[in-house]
Amino acid sequence: MRVLWIATKSPWPPRDGGRLLLTESLRAVSAAGVAVTLVAPVERGERAAAEEALRAVCEPRLVVARQRPRALAALTSVLSGRPYSLARHDRPTVLRAVERELRESARAGGIHF
Repeated sequence: MRVLWIATKSPWPPRDGGRLLLTESLRAVSAAGVAVTLVAPVERGERAAAEEALRAVCEPRLVVARQRPRALAALTSVLSGRPYSLARHDRPTVLRAVERELRESARAGGIHF
């Protein structure tokens, strides 16, 4: 089975609880024999190291994308009526990467957000 896994941040380096949980989840799913393609934003200087570290547990598709500042995300949320978490993590470059994976890979047996 193949899964397209979409995350709001790169699990590498695992410097907080959410990243550590994502890293360990990817390890467990990979150990169970599931092939995972991961799409996630990454900070500019961390992409190469993150991709290298993640290749053992998934096929990383990391996209350099800046996170929207909290104040701007809050303002966007209020003005648009969209939930704050959607306004905070809305990144066009990540959306394009997900669309590309869906277009180019009909192999995904599931999608995890």
